Amino acid sequence: AENTRLTATIASLSSEAQTSKDQNNNKAAAEKQNAELKKAKDEAKSKAATVATLEKQVKAKDKEVEKLSQEIQKLTQEAATKGKKQKTPLSPEDADLKKQLRNKQQEIDSRNSVVNDLKSQVRILEQERDRLTKTANTEKPSKKNAGSG
Repeated sequence: AENTRLTATIASLSSEAQTSKDQNNNKAAAEKQNAELKKAKDEAKSKAATVATLEKQVKAKDKEVEKLSQEIQKLTQEAATKGKKQKTPLSPEDADLKKQLRNKQQEIDSRNSVVNDLKSQVRILEQERDRLTKTANTEKPSKKNAGSG
């Protein structure tokens, strides 16, 4: 009878030790998962900040482009007005206006290219942020598996 009692006690203690070991393993896995989740969230925040910065740059470039477009329109109107008044070859002033107009158009084209590059970078970063956010959301550990050590 004593042997049976001791065997039962050993089995009970062994079971408790296994349960404790399982709880510790669950806790370690949950902590690792939480660390990975935090890292993914931090990375997503960083990407979001980069996107916000690029969006600001794009808006600033858009304003520059708009300003230059208005300037070109003004110069075009001036050139057209002067062209109607004279049927003679371009005066030095008109040639200069035409040159300014061409330079401004090249400047706008160049800035549009920069703006488009920035918009492309923003799109890429937004996709990356969305992917990281999705990953972070799908990797959240469920509360019942976290273990209550």
